Amino acid sequence: MFINEDFIIFLWNYQVFDKTKLKTTTGEQITIIKIGSPNNDSGADFFNSKIQIGETIWAGNIEIHVNSSDWYSHKHNIDKSYNNVILHVVYNHDKDVIIDNRTLPVIELKNRINASLISKYYVFKSSPKNIPCQNEINTIPSIYITKWLETLSIERLEEKTNQILQSLQSKNYDFEEVFYQKIAYGFGLKINSEMMEILANSIPLKNLNKQSYNLLQIEAILFGQAGFLNEIEPTNQYILKLKEEYKFLQNKYNLTPFDKKIWKYSKLRPTSFPEIKIALLAKLIFQNQNLFSAFTEEKNIENIKNKLAIIEVSEYWKTDFRIEKQTISTNKHLGENTINIIIINVIIPFIFAYGKTKNEIKYIDKAIEFLNNIKAEQNNIIEKFNKIGIKSNNAADSQAIIQLFNKYCKNKQCLKCSIGQHLLKE
Repeated sequence: MFINEDFIIFLWNYQVFDKTKLKTTTGEQITIIKIGSPNNDSGADFFNSKIQIGETIWAGNIEIHVNSSDWYSHKHNIDKSYNNVILHVVYNHDKDVIIDNRTLPVIELKNRINASLISKYYVFKSSPKNIPCQNEINTIPSIYITKWLETLSIERLEEKTNQILQSLQSKNYDFEEVFYQKIAYGFGLKINSEMMEILANSIPLKNLNKQSYNLLQIEAILFGQAGFLNEIEPTNQYILKLKEEYKFLQNKYNLTPFDKKIWKYSKLRPTSFPEIKIALLAKLIFQNQNLFSAFTEEKNIENIKNKLAIIEVSEYWKTDFRIEKQTISTNKHLGENTINIIIINVIIPFIFAYGKTKNEIKYIDKAIEFLNNIKAEQNNIIEKFNKIGIKSNNAADSQAIIQLFNKYCKNKQCLKCSIGQHLLKE
């Protein structure tokens, strides 16, 4: 039989067990007045519970285990934070627990659980499918799924906000600097994203802004730091100027270039080569001296899209994908899909994080509004759910579905998923 602690917590939280003539293991009648609040941190599993045993009302915490002996194997007996536990809820009672010379009351659920509920949970938990409930999900009323997706969309924004806050703490809450680094990360897409962020981290935005009147100097710093100006003998006047400018600025800012071998090209289209992304990043900085406010203060999502769409590489890069490798002339700019990805994964989370940090609801509302007014992403995860009838109408939906799959479905966390809970409680 497949029973774990999470399953017992689920049973208690939703009270899906037989409560007829409920008694403790010592035969005392027990009434559940308040089940308590789930606790996801250290300490007992449920806080602020209230029960009545016989004529006595008890208030305190409740601890959940598969076996009552787990109290000792988990070393709760030497942790004083468990001294105010008033009830032990277990699947199997195999050992008495003593706290301050009193025996902790126990409810044993072994013979109070519907066999079909256990069977259904086992099917989900042991399913080889990426979405364990994919055959049952269409039985759930759409209102439940819609509400859960709304929750997951915010949950994902909150997680991204926490990541941003960690970066801000290391940069003395310099939103401008951290935003620049994360924008660089977004420009790198998946393959070169980390290297683009490291590149941005190697030269502070405030130094680039000192060259804001001169695009060539911004390009020189970024290409030089990226290692693309190392050990080359320029045959082109533009590259020669880049080398000269970088040499001067390298000394000025005490810069150390990377080895260009760190950059990846495999499976990339030429328009996504790192040189092109760096050229576009340089142009973005050149056109927006106040980078953070230029995007976060916009009131219209279309204006943000336009600011990214108008960025074009400088003249040299219109005919080159790599340094000293000429091709036919093309206008290289950010595509619609890349723009949407940057807005979804960088700009909107920053607006949300800024609102959270400054306690300004208008930014939080704006972030949510933007997410609902941008096209849904298209990837394998979205396609999986689309096939089972869960559609993404906008980026809020697609972000929610990505969160659902990565955090719940993939890890078989059905007990913590509203969809799984609904199916199990049926």
